[in-house]
Amino acid sequence: MMYFFLGLIILGLIFLCINIYELTHFELNEYLIDAGEKINGDFEFLILSDLHNNTYGEENCKLIKCINDTKVEKIIVAGDMVTGKIKSDWSKTERFLLKLAENHTIYYVNGNHEYRTKVYIEKFGDKYREYKDRLKNAGIIFLENEYTVIDNIRITGLEIDRKYYKKFKRYKINIEEIVQSIGKADDNYYNILVSHNPRYISEYVKWKPDIIISGHFHGGVMRIGKRTGVISPQFDVFPKFSGGLYKMNKITAIVSRGLGTHSVNIRLFNKPEVIKIKLQKH
Repeated sequence: MMYFFLGLIILGLIFLCINIYELTHFELNEYLIDAGEKINGDFEFLILSDLHNNTYGEENCKLIKCINDTKVEKIIVAGDMVTGKIKSDWSKTERFLLKLAENHTIYYVNGNHEYRTKVYIEKFGDKYREYKDRLKNAGIIFLENEYTVIDNIRITGLEIDRKYYKKFKRYKINIEEIVQSIGKADDNYYNILVSHNPRYISEYVKWKPDIIISGHFHGGVMRIGKRTGVISPQFDVFPKFSGGLYKMNKITAIVSRGLGTHSVNIRLFNKPEVIKIKLQKH
């Protein structure tokens, strides 16, 4: 019995060390995607998601170096760069994004934490508006149920209601609601749909984008193998889309494992990530 408890203690210490390491280190993951003939030429961008005010080095110097070293100019933010709590300090995240904006074009799609602070003004006051205004003044492009076009690539940001982030209760979203929010996909463009919550990827597919980008699930907290996350922030056990690349017929979905945590600061076999995407003209 003594050896059993000793083994549990050793195992617990190993997991603790892995957790501490993974909370303080990140990796760069790259995906090459065949975009067919819908784009004029190869197109590269980075995905940042779920930083939750985390920092890697002083003023996020390690993260900035990684991003700059990729030589990729365009960045898509897939939400939750900040944490939506009253006493949460957004200043380090803001300075990080302002620094990136000096040399990068950034397209920012809100997650549930930004959205929460935007809609609950009586609780958060002007916190979101002031944050957004300062970032917009630096050239950062917010896509709040809006789109922007780069050559023949259309990036659309879908912002879904707070109820779709409720814990334990699963609301259904339908394609009609999505179209009401962002219109229909334009087949004349290569369509990138960015929506923070991957729980509804099966519905996003019905919008018929070429690529779907999400985050939110933090990789499922703990990963079993390369494909399986254990639990989502909404307490979905073994969520279908927890992190990585998924193919659904001709549609690709990419779910970021994110760069931070909030509330439950646990990561096991689930390193935070920056994602680099190269769309290759066929």
